[in-house]
Amino acid sequence: MAGAVVVVAAVAALVVALTAGGDPAPVTSTSSPNSTANPPPALQRTPEQAYVADILDTPGLTSTMSDVEMTTIGRGACEVMAYQQYTRRDLVAQLGQSRLGPQVMGIIVDAAHRNLCPQYTFPSTTTGGSATSSGASSTGPASGTVSDGTYLVGEDLEAGTWKTSGDGGSCYWARLSDDSGSDIIANNYGSGPSRFTTKMGEVVELSGGCTWSKQG
Repeated sequence: MAGAVVVVAAVAALVVALTAGGDPAPVTSTSSPNSTANPPPALQRTPEQAYVADILDTPGLTSTMSDVEMTTIGRGACEVMAYQQYTRRDLVAQLGQSRLGPQVMGIIVDAAHRNLCPQYTFPSTTTGGSATSSGASSTGPASGTVSDGTYLVGEDLEAGTWKTSGDGGSCYWARLSDDSGSDIIANNYGSGPSRFTTKMGEVVELSGGCTWSKQG
């Protein structure tokens, strides 16, 4: 019980820190290339430099945060991961209550996990989200429209191409090799129309309140 209290307190403290201040969210959607200086070659990067570069390499993102600020957030997320009491989805949902929002916090948590604290693992999570199907049976994978959630392709979601008009605002999608969030095949964050093509066995994460429709 004491451990649970400590981890809840750690999450609450990080959310408060992220919410403090009246500045707009420092990581935003953009169609322009990142204006940050080129990082050192990968072989010379520290874990912190690799973490910052990982975030800024996400298509559609730019940042006015300093590297120190981003690293502080990542280290805070790692401190929570160390307790291994939050699934990735739940941790992102909790930290996403801050001014950064769940889409950006998902990117930050994943980058921190890959580069700052890969030794930690998330408890397993049940895949599947808010799905409606216009053509499949209620027990089969969604083939009509889906919204925010985490989906196992072939079980919760049909393989193939999915498209959105950007109706929810800033849409985020990620194709993952599994539901740990540590191995992103491809991802994108931005406003307006977007699409991705996924394969059997992958895990797809969607956020931003957009509606995605199966093509073909």
